[in-house]
Amino acid sequence: MTIHDLIQLRVDRIERLPQFLRAAHLGRRAQQSAVARRVRRRLIAVVEDMIDGEREALDADQAYLAATSEAARAAHDRADPDFYANADDFAFLFSNWPLLDEAPVVEVGKAYDPSTGSWYRVEEGYPVCLPVTAEELGGLSELLRLMERDLGIAFYVARVFWTEDALMIHSLDDEDRRRNHAGGRRVPNLPIGTASSRPIAASTRVPAHARRADSAPR
Repeated sequence: MTIHDLIQLRVDRIERLPQFLRAAHLGRRAQQSAVARRVRRRLIAVVEDMIDGEREALDADQAYLAATSEAARAAHDRADPDFYANADDFAFLFSNWPLLDEAPVVEVGKAYDPSTGSWYRVEEGYPVCLPVTAEELGGLSELLRLMERDLGIAFYVARVFWTEDALMIHSLDDEDRRRNHAGGRRVPNLPIGTASSRPIAASTRVPAHARRADSAPR
Protein backbone atom coordinates (compact mmCIF):
# COMPACT_ATOMS: atom_id res chain seq x y z
CA MET A 1 0.00 0.00 0.00
CA THR A 2 1.19 3.54 -0.81
CA ILE A 3 0.19 6.91 0.60
CA HIS A 4 -2.01 7.36 -2.48
CA ASP A 5 -3.80 4.08 -1.72
CA LEU A 6 -4.33 5.12 1.87
CA ILE A 7 -5.74 8.49 0.86
CA GLN A 8 -8.14 6.83 -1.58
CA LEU A 9 -9.36 4.44 1.13
CA ARG A 10 -10.17 7.38 3.37
CA VAL A 11 -11.88 9.28 0.56
CA ASP A 12 -14.04 6.23 -0.21
CA ARG A 13 -15.08 5.92 3.45
CA ILE A 14 -15.83 9.62 3.75
CA GLU A 15 -18.13 9.30 0.75
CA ARG A 16 -19.81 6.12 2.05
CA LEU A 17 -20.27 6.94 5.74
CA PRO A 18 -22.77 9.81 5.25
CA GLN A 19 -24.99 7.39 3.36
CA PHE A 20 -25.06 5.12 6.41
CA LEU A 21 -25.68 8.13 8.64
CA ARG A 22 -28.63 9.22 6.52
CA ALA A 23 -30.08 5.69 6.61
CA ALA A 24 -29.78 5.65 10.41
CA HIS A 25 -31.60 8.99 10.68
CA LEU A 26 -34.34 7.98 8.25
CA GLY A 27 -35.02 4.82 10.24
CA ARG A 28 -36.02 6.94 13.25
CA ARG A 29 -39.36 7.59 11.55
CA ALA A 30 -40.29 3.92 11.57
CA GLN A 31 -41.98 2.13 14.45
CA GLN A 32 -39.31 0.43 16.53
CA SER A 33 -38.68 -1.10 19.93
CA ALA A 34 -37.18 0.82 22.83
CA VAL A 35 -33.89 -1.05 22.56
CA ALA A 36 -33.74 -0.37 18.81
CA ARG A 37 -34.13 3.35 19.52
CA ARG A 38 -31.25 3.23 21.99
CA VAL A 39 -29.03 1.34 19.58
CA ARG A 40 -29.92 3.68 16.72
CA ARG A 41 -29.03 6.77 18.78
CA ARG A 42 -25.69 5.23 19.67
CA LEU A 43 -25.07 4.23 16.05
CA ILE A 44 -25.72 7.77 14.81
CA ALA A 45 -23.17 9.16 17.26
CA VAL A 46 -20.63 6.49 16.31
CA VAL A 47 -20.96 7.14 12.57
CA GLU A 48 -20.54 10.87 13.16
CA ASP A 49 -17.32 10.09 15.05
CA MET A 50 -16.19 7.85 12.18
CA ILE A 51 -16.65 10.66 9.67
CA ASP A 52 -14.80 13.19 11.83
CA GLY A 53 -11.94 10.77 12.45
CA GLU A 54 -11.51 9.88 8.79
CA ARG A 55 -11.54 13.54 7.77
CA GLU A 56 -8.84 14.37 10.31
CA ALA A 57 -6.76 11.40 9.15
CA LEU A 58 -7.21 12.41 5.51
CA ASP A 59 -6.01 15.93 6.27
CA ALA A 60 -2.90 14.50 7.94
CA ASP A 61 -2.19 12.15 5.04
CA GLN A 62 -2.59 14.92 2.48
CA ALA A 63 -0.31 17.20 4.51
CA TYR A 64 2.34 14.46 4.54
CA LEU A 65 1.98 14.01 0.79
CA ALA A 66 2.42 17.73 0.19
CA ALA A 67 5.41 18.03 2.52
CA THR A 68 7.47 15.12 1.15
CA SER A 69 9.08 14.36 -2.19
CA GLU A 70 8.46 11.21 -4.16
CA ALA A 71 12.03 10.10 -3.45
CA ALA A 72 11.56 10.60 0.29
CA ARG A 73 8.33 8.62 0.26
CA ALA A 74 9.99 5.83 -1.73
CA ALA A 75 12.71 5.66 0.92
CA HIS A 76 10.03 5.45 3.63
CA ASP A 77 8.30 2.64 1.72
CA ARG A 78 11.52 0.63 1.50
CA ALA A 79 12.26 1.11 5.18
CA ASP A 80 8.78 0.04 6.29
CA PRO A 81 6.68 -1.57 3.52
CA ASP A 82 3.70 -2.08 5.86
CA PHE A 83 3.64 1.45 7.26
CA TYR A 84 0.62 2.70 5.32
CA ALA A 85 -1.32 -0.52 5.77
CA ASN A 86 -0.77 -0.28 9.52
CA ALA A 87 -1.71 3.40 9.47
CA ASP A 88 -5.19 2.43 8.29
CA ASP A 89 -6.52 1.41 11.70
CA PHE A 90 -10.20 2.02 10.99
CA ALA A 91 -11.21 -1.66 11.10
CA PHE A 92 -9.20 -2.19 14.29
CA LEU A 93 -10.70 0.81 16.06
CA PHE A 94 -14.25 -0.23 15.26
CA SER A 95 -13.89 -3.96 15.78
CA ASN A 96 -16.57 -5.33 18.13
CA TRP A 97 -17.82 -1.82 18.88
CA PRO A 98 -20.59 -1.79 21.53
CA LEU A 99 -23.89 -0.16 20.66
CA LEU A 100 -25.71 -1.00 23.91
CA ASP A 101 -24.03 -2.40 27.05
CA GLU A 102 -20.29 -2.95 27.21
CA ALA A 103 -18.96 -6.42 27.86
CA PRO A 104 -17.42 -6.69 31.34
CA VAL A 105 -14.03 -8.11 32.19
CA VAL A 106 -14.71 -11.14 34.37
CA GLU A 107 -12.48 -12.71 37.00
CA VAL A 108 -13.25 -15.18 39.78
CA GLY A 109 -15.85 -13.64 42.05
CA LYS A 110 -15.75 -10.18 40.52
CA ALA A 111 -16.13 -8.30 37.26
CA TYR A 112 -14.95 -4.97 35.92
CA ASP A 113 -17.52 -2.63 34.36
CA PRO A 114 -15.86 -0.32 31.78
CA SER A 115 -18.80 2.08 31.98
CA THR A 116 -18.16 2.87 35.66
CA GLY A 117 -14.45 2.11 35.88
CA SER A 118 -15.03 -0.12 38.92
CA TRP A 119 -14.84 -3.76 40.00
CA TYR A 120 -17.94 -5.42 41.47
CA ARG A 121 -18.46 -8.61 43.45
CA VAL A 122 -20.70 -10.91 41.43
CA GLU A 123 -22.50 -14.22 41.82
CA GLU A 124 -21.03 -17.32 40.21
CA GLY A 125 -21.78 -17.34 36.50
CA TYR A 126 -22.46 -13.60 36.35
CA PRO A 127 -22.52 -11.15 34.69
CA VAL A 128 -24.33 -12.67 31.70
CA CYS A 129 -24.17 -11.12 28.21
CA LEU A 130 -27.21 -11.75 25.98
CA PRO A 131 -27.10 -10.59 22.34
CA VAL A 132 -30.03 -8.44 21.24
CA THR A 133 -32.10 -10.26 18.63
CA ALA A 134 -32.73 -9.18 15.06
CA GLU A 135 -36.44 -9.21 15.90
CA GLU A 136 -35.91 -6.51 18.54
CA LEU A 137 -33.74 -4.39 16.25
CA GLY A 138 -36.13 -4.63 13.31
CA GLY A 139 -34.88 -2.93 10.15
CA LEU A 140 -31.84 -1.61 12.00
CA SER A 141 -30.31 -5.11 12.01
CA GLU A 142 -29.98 -5.05 8.22
CA LEU A 143 -28.23 -1.67 8.32
CA LEU A 144 -25.77 -2.97 10.89
CA ARG A 145 -24.99 -6.03 8.76
CA LEU A 146 -24.48 -3.84 5.69
CA MET A 147 -22.08 -1.56 7.54
CA GLU A 148 -20.14 -4.51 8.92
CA ARG A 149 -19.79 -6.00 5.46
CA ASP A 150 -18.88 -2.81 3.61
CA LEU A 151 -16.56 -1.32 6.24
CA GLY A 152 -14.93 -4.50 7.55
CA ILE A 153 -15.97 -3.77 11.14
CA ALA A 154 -18.13 -5.50 13.75
CA PHE A 155 -20.74 -4.23 16.20
CA TYR A 156 -21.44 -5.70 19.61
CA VAL A 157 -25.13 -5.39 20.53
CA ALA A 158 -25.91 -7.09 23.82
CA ARG A 159 -27.45 -6.61 27.24
CA VAL A 160 -25.39 -7.31 30.34
CA PHE A 161 -27.12 -8.74 33.41
CA TRP A 162 -25.18 -8.55 36.64
CA THR A 163 -27.49 -10.62 38.87
CA GLU A 164 -29.85 -13.57 38.61
CA ASP A 165 -32.77 -11.34 39.62
CA ALA A 166 -32.11 -8.89 36.79
CA LEU A 167 -31.84 -11.69 34.25
CA MET A 168 -35.04 -13.35 35.50
CA ILE A 169 -37.03 -10.10 35.26
CA HIS A 170 -35.80 -9.55 31.72
CA SER A 171 -36.62 -13.14 30.73
CA LEU A 172 -40.19 -12.88 32.04
CA ASP A 173 -40.74 -9.50 30.35
CA ASP A 174 -39.27 -10.81 27.11
CA GLU A 175 -41.45 -13.91 27.15
CA ASP A 176 -44.59 -11.81 27.66
CA ARG A 177 -43.58 -9.45 24.87
CA ARG A 178 -42.85 -12.26 22.43
CA ARG A 179 -46.09 -14.09 23.27
CA ASN A 180 -48.14 -10.93 22.70
CA HIS A 181 -46.31 -10.16 19.47
CA ALA A 182 -46.75 -13.65 18.07
CA GLY A 183 -50.28 -14.24 19.31
CA GLY A 184 -49.09 -17.13 21.44
CA ARG A 185 -46.71 -18.57 18.82
CA ARG A 186 -43.05 -19.09 19.63
CA VAL A 187 -40.71 -16.66 17.83
CA PRO A 188 -37.09 -17.75 17.20
CA ASN A 189 -34.19 -15.70 18.57
CA LEU A 190 -31.83 -14.32 15.94
CA PRO A 191 -28.81 -12.81 17.75
CA ILE A 192 -26.86 -9.83 16.46
CA GLY A 193 -23.21 -9.79 17.57
CA THR A 194 -21.47 -12.05 20.05
CA ALA A 195 -20.37 -11.68 23.64
CA SER A 196 -16.87 -10.40 24.25
CA SER A 197 -14.78 -9.57 27.30
CA ARG A 198 -12.80 -6.76 25.61
CA PRO A 199 -14.03 -3.27 26.63
CA ILE A 200 -14.27 -0.79 23.71
CA ALA A 201 -16.26 2.32 24.51
CA ALA A 202 -18.14 4.08 27.29
CA SER A 203 -21.69 3.27 28.38
CA THR A 204 -23.98 5.10 30.78
CA ARG A 205 -25.45 2.02 32.46
CA VAL A 206 -24.50 1.32 36.08
CA PRO A 207 -25.03 -2.17 37.55
CA ALA A 208 -28.22 -1.90 39.58
CA HIS A 209 -27.60 -4.67 42.11
CA ALA A 210 -23.88 -5.28 42.02
CA ARG A 211 -21.78 -4.50 45.08
CA ARG A 212 -18.64 -2.47 44.48
CA ALA A 213 -15.49 -4.48 45.19
CA ASP A 214 -12.68 -2.13 44.22
CA SER A 215 -12.99 1.43 42.94
CA ALA A 216 -9.97 1.26 40.62
CA PRO A 217 -9.15 -1.20 37.86
CA ARG A 218 -5.97 -3.17 38.33
